[in-house]
Amino acid sequence: MKTPLFVCFFLVWAPMLLAQTEPEYLIRAGEGNPDLQQCRAIVLAPSGLKLRSKPDFKASVIAVIPYTKEVSYSCKSLSYDDSFTIYDADSIPGIWLPIFWRGYNGYAFSAYLGNGIFKMDRPFYLLSENVGGCWDDSYISSEYQYYGVYFNKDSSAFVIQKRKPTFYSYLEFGTFNTTFSFKQPKGSEFAFASREPFKEGLFSIVKSTEELKYEWGGNMPTQGIRIPKTTWEVKMKLEHTETEGDRLRLMIRDRNSGAWHYLMDKDTYFSHVSLRWAGDMDSDGIQDFMLDVGSEHDGGMVLFLSKNRGKNELIRMAGKYFWGDCC
Repeated sequence: MKTPLFVCFFLVWAPMLLAQTEPEYLIRAGEGNPDLQQCRAIVLAPSGLKLRSKPDFKASVIAVIPYTKEVSYSCKSLSYDDSFTIYDADSIPGIWLPIFWRGYNGYAFSAYLGNGIFKMDRPFYLLSENVGGCWDDSYISSEYQYYGVYFNKDSSAFVIQKRKPTFYSYLEFGTFNTTFSFKQPKGSEFAFASREPFKEGLFSIVKSTEELKYEWGGNMPTQGIRIPKTTWEVKMKLEHTETEGDRLRLMIRDRNSGAWHYLMDKDTYFSHVSLRWAGDMDSDGIQDFMLDVGSEHDGGMVLFLSKNRGKNELIRMAGKYFWGDCC
């Protein structure tokens, strides 16, 4: 997804949300014909999208366009002026677009159209509710169950609750940027999609202010971040390769046994790490934790779960969600 150069100039310092790393599309809208002002989009709403006779929620319904179907619309209909933004019954922002689909002409609400839908083939995806920004988050599948994670009253524990998401798009910079909402007054602290059912309920957490930070060319931190109620510590390691030069890696080590392994794939760039929380999220009697990971211009959250970890692993990376510059 490319952003116009004038937009990049203003957004160089603005943190925008980058969802999972380089997702693959299950289905993607065609390029259309911009010269003829003909653009295309994919229906995001699992229940289908209503094509109406007029740009009004009370207008008669001409057809219901099924989920994942492609429609055509006039590129000239895209608006950058917030004064044209309207809201549906669920307070989802959007505009009316003139739509053409299989011989039908009418109007559809832009919030339920997107650039495409991502392929979901992993057991777990870390998500963030009500995102926006300049990156899609179209992880939409009836085969997955979606959960929100919330603080309890004194922030000493998290509560996991199963939710039904509403997927919609923000219309920004002439393109659709998909996110989702659980239709609740207060958003979740984070969310996730799981192929298998996940245990709901409350689990206690421990917060920490420990941080690792590396200034390039400086000294590597000798101390690690200790994970509460374990003998583990998270440490940085600088590796050098002839093809890629120096690369910072994140590892976890058991202080008692000396066993260790890398926590994330080597393509994840970062310079500082802190522990957001630790607790038994997956209810297997072993601590899980979330890290804040980032650099000068980006950052994000990475969730590590002990359940179903691989051979010789202390813990596994379940999912990550990164904020990053658009350009």
